[in-house]
Amino acid sequence: MMTNNNPTPEELYESYLQGTCNAEEKKLVEEWYNKISASAEREEMPEADYDKMRAKIWSELHASTQFNAKGTGTRQIFQPWKLTAAASILICVGLAFQHFSSREVNTIQVSSNTPISPGGNRAYLTLSNGERILLNNEASNNISNQNGVRISKTTDGQLIYTITNTEPVNTRSIAAFNKIETPKGGQYQVQLPDGTKVWLNSSSSLRYPASFTALKERRVELTGEAYFEVTHIKNLPFKVTTGDHEVKVLGTHFNVMAYPEEQAISTTLLQGSINVSKGSNSRKIKPGEESIVKKKTNSIIIENADLDKVMAWKNGRFEFEDSELPEIMRQLSRWYDVTIDYRLTTNPGKFGGGISKDQTLDEVLKLIEGNGICHFKIEGRKIIVLP
Repeated sequence: MMTNNNPTPEELYESYLQGTCNAEEKKLVEEWYNKISASAEREEMPEADYDKMRAKIWSELHASTQFNAKGTGTRQIFQPWKLTAAASILICVGLAFQHFSSREVNTIQVSSNTPISPGGNRAYLTLSNGERILLNNEASNNISNQNGVRISKTTDGQLIYTITNTEPVNTRSIAAFNKIETPKGGQYQVQLPDGTKVWLNSSSSLRYPASFTALKERRVELTGEAYFEVTHIKNLPFKVTTGDHEVKVLGTHFNVMAYPEEQAISTTLLQGSINVSKGSNSRKIKPGEESIVKKKTNSIIIENADLDKVMAWKNGRFEFEDSELPEIMRQLSRWYDVTIDYRLTTNPGKFGGGISKDQTLDEVLKLIEGNGICHFKIEGRKIIVLP
């Protein structure tokens, strides 16, 4: 914690890293980062010019801000998500550590010169006849016609079902199911035959009828994570099942996270009304709330949701507010298609921050490593987490 009321840039930044600065001090550092990131890249700026710019910016901010040295006890890792351009974030990190931290920061050890790229629009569609089709960003085309429904894909990562025949279907077509699966490093969007839109996160799958015509309910089966925008159809409820966990709706927007490796299933409501059930228990949740169901129990906990954090994956970001390191690494594992090898002896606690999912893996790890709590070594597609 700082001991004077007019800290130097070095002292303030060190306090920021330690989590002992107050709200006004934190705001000052973030504003300072924003100005630096908008100025020029470190490699293109001579040392003397950089020092002059830094002194000028600091003088301007310091003159207009009053603050004290009371700490908040909050630890931050990534630079603030106000820095929306990931390149600017990396510039800020490099500048800060070179000029304002007296600690020695280890660099990430990489066994290959090829960076691990982020995921993209990639999935597999399995038709009711067993045919398996790769879905990616290649040219749009019609994939199949089955049971009066045309299946087509677009170049921007969407699978669309369009009804071409409104005549009643036979009982055989009712039993026809399709399945869309996203691998590690993949995501995809599908528009179901009823108009419902579904966004699938990495390592997820959705099984659904090829046609909802003549069905008494619209039931789909989810593994992993997906965001739904359900089309309202009177007297035809929409149900999402994950094992014995079920979400029932008529028309609404919600997110379900049900990865096998996670300890709980969480359902977050953004719009409308849904009913969540597990075993004999059932709860109704309102917009802005989320249900949390521990997999080994039938209890349903209702809490206020952090919508920015929940929806970050769909919006192309990682948001790790109040997240533990294992949770963070599981998300990175799914998006970058890597395995994690933990070699930490202590729990580093919870972190906060965000960054674009478009960044390479080593760029994301550099930001996490900047906290000084852990370091990383990359061997092929394995991340080793070191003290």
